[in-house]
Amino acid sequence: MTSMISFNIGELQVGTPHLMADLAELLLLLDFNGRKTIHRNELLSIISQEAKSVETIDADLLDEAREHDAESHDSLERKIDFIWSQLEFRESTLGDAYPYIVDGDELIMLDTLTDMQKIYCFLTCCSRLRSFSAFSHLGSINQIWAKYFTFLCKEAAKALAPAGKRTSVRIFDVGSPDRAIYYGSDLRLALTTLGRDLGVISKNDANCNQTSSGDGGFDIIVDYGFDDCLTSNYGILGQCGAQETEWPTKTLESHSYNLRHYFHTNYDLPAVMFTPVFYKQSNGRWVNERHTNAVLLLDRQRILNLILDMSLEKSITHSPWFIKYEISLSQMHYSIY
Repeated sequence: MTSMISFNIGELQVGTPHLMADLAELLLLLDFNGRKTIHRNELLSIISQEAKSVETIDADLLDEAREHDAESHDSLERKIDFIWSQLEFRESTLGDAYPYIVDGDELIMLDTLTDMQKIYCFLTCCSRLRSFSAFSHLGSINQIWAKYFTFLCKEAAKALAPAGKRTSVRIFDVGSPDRAIYYGSDLRLALTTLGRDLGVISKNDANCNQTSSGDGGFDIIVDYGFDDCLTSNYGILGQCGAQETEWPTKTLESHSYNLRHYFHTNYDLPAVMFTPVFYKQSNGRWVNERHTNAVLLLDRQRILNLILDMSLEKSITHSPWFIKYEISLSQMHYSIY
């Protein structure tokens, strides 16, 4: 796909342990120091370089800045403590799906990874796509891996779908194989098919015909048709957000009230939000409960659980798109700056 990949650490979310834990894991995945281990002091050094810059210190205030060095160091140490607690929580709750070992002050990556551990690493990459920079004839690696994340979410959604031959799980997102083959690339035609599958009462032609492009805010569609020619089939509306901090703005895009813009329905279909972010504090609670309002939030841990429950890990890691992801990761030269 490409011969060069750069990993730009960029802005650090120092006060956000679950995101800083991702950074520590990615640095090991990318073999940033030539070892499969990172000491907490190495992470402290990276944070310290971000926390202050010599160029920004006024010469007249240099003495005062030095007086606060000890206090600043203590503050950073506390932040590292929170990050380490997050890593320890992940190890204890994820079990065999976690590809790392927390050994005292060191985070160690396993030499050989299982299928579930490979999927964990893929999700971690998707949670910080802004740091990756590479291009191929297919486009940017950020866009390609975001599309692959949607493929993964489709597999995970199968665990939520009713069992049976009348159930279908498809990707409604633009550019997906399902959109091209089943729904059609033209949004107007795609919405017609979607409305039929969900058994809507009627279609708002004026709104459905406004544009031929886009996905209307829906990425994953689960539908169960009863084949009785009546209204109101069962369905799930899903949205995928392969973003580090911006995904909460997308949580309501797939909510059923957005379906009302296009259709008249009898009831509100359940909505799910997929994020590759491990969105839990070290005490097991959500980082921000508000972002779970009105949707079923499926973060990294929950996605892994869905995949594991359906025993889909091997089929996922052997799929063409996942193999392409692994090849692109293993054959690239890393430049971390």
